[in-house]
Amino acid sequence: MSRLSFIPRVTVFSLFLLATAALPASGQVGEIRKWLKRVDTHYKALQTLRSDVTRETVNPQIGSTDSRRGKIVLLPGKGRDFAVRLDWSSPSEVLTVVNGKFLLIAPSKGIAYSGSADSAKSKSGGAGALRALSMSEADIRANYSAQMGKDATVKDGTQVAHLILTPLVKNEYSLVDLWVDSDGMPRQIKITLRNGDTDTWYLSGIQKNVRVDGKEFSPPIPKGVKVEPV
Repeated sequence: MSRLSFIPRVTVFSLFLLATAALPASGQVGEIRKWLKRVDTHYKALQTLRSDVTRETVNPQIGSTDSRRGKIVLLPGKGRDFAVRLDWSSPSEVLTVVNGKFLLIAPSKGIAYSGSADSAKSKSGGAGALRALSMSEADIRANYSAQMGKDATVKDGTQVAHLILTPLVKNEYSLVDLWVDSDGMPRQIKITLRNGDTDTWYLSGIQKNVRVDGKEFSPPIPKGVKVEPV
């Protein structure tokens, strides 16, 4: 990943951590600040990121669970100039988010969607978990409270700290859970919507500071695929 961007040196994941600025008045304050600093230190050394990703969405109202696997490429940067690419399998889809704009290519449906990263269509493709990229640090600090959960272990055996973030104002989601490894790298994110649905992202096979070509964030539209603005 070249240095397109992902917010003032704050990735989609570390952005969530910045929300911890609205700290609880308990003995957890020092622990939360420690993890915030660790994530910031980690990110300062991060030039690019490639990773396998598993996304699991659960609708408890009807008892349905949907799981998808894919690969993610992140290109950190500053301001609103960020770059993210998600390649999903089964069905095959490509989602890119660059400078607050998204492109979702669904070859099997013969259509591609483009528009603001805040749109409902972009979120359905995966941009919802990345929406914090377009938020300022001040906004995040003003809108979240945080607390520490119990330490845990993610699927590959990595030990992680658990941060629980709660929006201070009514939002489409009621909770964001983050599991962060000892290096300061968020390894798992769980977003709980107000209706009880959950959207969980798990990263594995992480490769940091490897070569990334900026062209990866401009995937070609397959022949026969219609682009529909949303």
